[in-house]
Amino acid sequence: MASQDFRIDDTNLLTIACLVGIAVAGALSIYFVQTAHTVNTPQTVVAGLTIVDPFIAVILGISVLGEAVGAPLWSFGVFAVAGAGAMWAVWRLASITQPTR
Repeated sequence: MASQDFRIDDTNLLTIACLVGIAVAGALSIYFVQTAHTVNTPQTVVAGLTIVDPFIAVILGISVLGEAVGAPLWSFGVFAVAGAGAMWAVWRLASITQPTR
């Protein structure tokens, strides 16, 4: 027989928030990818996803999971410069390769 002692505490709220966040992120990613395919070339869309997905994963790893706790302070500047360079490259690729209609 299942226990009837369900309580809303910090752990349950975090789980619910994560599930809602995953659902919202999934829906938005589908929308953004489909929108990107309508206005850009497939190569540009793939390049954007190749940069944005790991970029978000690194941000989540550093902020939520604390993976850079022991990293020296200067390394965060290197992270930011590398991320900005990658995003700039995708921005340039998107502006150079326009779809033919």
